[in-house]
Amino acid sequence: MATGSISTNASTDTAADTVQIADVLSANCRRLKLTEVGIAASRFALVATGLLLLAFVIDHWAYLIHTSASLGSLGRWIFFLALAIVFPIVLAKQTVQHVRRKFNPLFAAQQIEIDSPEIKNSVSNFWQLRALSTHVHPSIQQAMAARANLDLTNDRIQDGIDNRSLSQWGYAGLATLALTAIYFAWMPQPSMQTIHRILIPWDSVARPSEITISNIFPGDVEAQYGDALQVTAEVDGLDDDEPVRLFYRAANGSSTGQHILMTPRAGTSIFAATIADNEPGIQQSMQYWIVAGEPTKRTAQSNIFQITAVATPHIQIQSIQYTYPAYTQLPPTIVTDRFNIDAVEGTELTIKAESNQVIETASLYLFRPNTAEPTKRTATQIQNNSRSFHILKSYFQPPRVKPRRSQFAMAFESKPTLHRKLPLNRPLLMNLKPAPSSSH
Repeated sequence: MATGSISTNASTDTAADTVQIADVLSANCRRLKLTEVGIAASRFALVATGLLLLAFVIDHWAYLIHTSASLGSLGRWIFFLALAIVFPIVLAKQTVQHVRRKFNPLFAAQQIEIDSPEIKNSVSNFWQLRALSTHVHPSIQQAMAARANLDLTNDRIQDGIDNRSLSQWGYAGLATLALTAIYFAWMPQPSMQTIHRILIPWDSVARPSEITISNIFPGDVEAQYGDALQVTAEVDGLDDDEPVRLFYRAANGSSTGQHILMTPRAGTSIFAATIADNEPGIQQSMQYWIVAGEPTKRTAQSNIFQITAVATPHIQIQSIQYTYPAYTQLPPTIVTDRFNIDAVEGTELTIKAESNQVIETASLYLFRPNTAEPTKRTATQIQNNSRSFHILKSYFQPPRVKPRRSQFAMAFESKPTLHRKLPLNRPLLMNLKPAPSSSH
């Protein structure tokens, strides 16, 4: 019986070939994993940019179907949920799954053999039989390892990665991205407005337009009953014949919207109009907004602003306390029905008044004959969130022979929004009699 053994060199060659084959298959497994991640990212880019382009088209051109059509609140929320929440979560989940996924080297070997059928199954056969080394003669293992190693040329290794799907999805995503970029460059201002409307769907962003409305004054405002309110705005991007209209309506919905044309100021892009100009004035809280552009074309609309109607501020004198000088021997007197002051010089007056609004500061103004500027006395005893105040005024003048006549009025500043000085309805007469001479 003939016997023999495999040389040490043969065993070393088999081990070296096995290591080289394992390295190649491991590298291909990593490439397959990266390819799947790339395909997932390309799909995401394609769908995301496609949806964004669709949003642009709907938001910019739906007015051709209906003059007021756009994405609307529902459409903005749908695109926001899809582009900002659902798609990123799906992409992150798929990326993690692909990264954590493990490819069997046998699968990588079979992929190489599919693209290179001339090598038949040399690589996959060797990879499967290497685990059964105790049942396969070493010479056969050596021959299979050498054949598999020779078959794994660089070209065949690259052919083992099918990049066709990645290329198709990648090119499709790039094409959609290019179309979206071209559209964005063609209509940058409306596109930025649409992106804003999608990313912040709860914000009251006007529908997109090449026309821009900015610097709206006075914005949200308080107005007194009976007042008229002038509104100004800066409007750019208009054609010469396109109108700018100011719309307004009752805040409680009791009246439908009305509009007036805003007129441009010469040499500027500022338009102005007055609400309640030829009417009894503002009689209730209102809302107003501005629409610029021809109604049959794309228009721009501003945010809606609030006009809060408030009562006209006024002051009412409650009482005047007279504290007479000692020489008169008269007791202090409080008057609540007559507010023209009639007293001798040296009388100390405490005027109590009340306003219909919370007071921040209050003052007494004395108007003297032949005097340009009145004398001012600031109120005392004003508490937080108070509507009433006291003004103390002492009259100590040198003895006179003739009475001195003048007038007085009061004013206050309210908080937090009204900061106008509002005088009493009419100045009141103040008649100060001279004190008795020292000879008396």
